[in-house]
Amino acid sequence: MLRDGVEDYEYHAILSRLLEQKREGMAAEQRARYEALLDVPREITGSMTEFTKDPAPIESRRAELARAIEELQ
Repeated sequence: MLRDGVEDYEYHAILSRLLEQKREGMAAEQRARYEALLDVPREITGSMTEFTKDPAPIESRRAELARAIEELQ
């Protein structure tokens, strides 16, 4: 689980870096859609002590991040 957490962090870092690199050529709507993926939804965690025990929303978000990274590369 620790490795998964590190990989999730890396997905966020990669997406953030790609957004910074491609910011100029991107429409505002598209940029906003990708930037929204950088926010962790409440269904995953509400604070450092409140978090889901259901892996489904985490896996779903991870897949969305991966798709966004692939689209931007």
